[in-house]
Amino acid sequence: MLTTSPTQLKRLRLRTEPEAWDLFVKLYSPLIGHFAQSAGAPSSDVADISQEVLTWFYSNIPEFELAHKGAFRRWLRHVTQNFTKKHRNRNATQTMNTFAPDLFDLIAADDPSEELLDQEHRRQLILRAISYIRKDFSDSAWEIFHRSHFLNQTPDQISKELNVTKNAVYIKTCRIHARLRHIIEKFIDNP
Repeated sequence: MLTTSPTQLKRLRLRTEPEAWDLFVKLYSPLIGHFAQSAGAPSSDVADISQEVLTWFYSNIPEFELAHKGAFRRWLRHVTQNFTKKHRNRNATQTMNTFAPDLFDLIAADDPSEELLDQEHRRQLILRAISYIRKDFSDSAWEIFHRSHFLNQTPDQISKELNVTKNAVYIKTCRIHARLRHIIEKFIDNP
């Protein structure tokens, strides 16, 4: 299971590295949006709910303590579900006095949706990391990476179709892999 890196959470808590927060927002906003939609938020409200969750989290991150491995995403899902309920009931007569969950009141670790959550989290992290580093590589490098990883073409096919050496295919793909791994590993802790 992918877990959020305790080191990265500590960097966010200390607030000494603004780029850590920027990267966190870029990588986790889609996951928060996914949680909001899973909790029944209409697409038109997802951005607002995500912003509310991120604002609340930023204000409360100094108090957040990681209870155990895998706890952060379950906690974030729980927070997002509560914000979604609050958002849905905002205009209703019933108001919630508090919507922030106890930091240790987490969904059970043996939740059957955990595998699906891991797959979605991985996909979102990879897509956001790609978006984050896109500017760092040439269009030709991205074309090679895209053909290799999304179209499942072999290095031989890519080199022939793009008129580049097979070695260039390996080098460009490996460089992008290394950079993606670096970005993603800042936020996950692989057991």
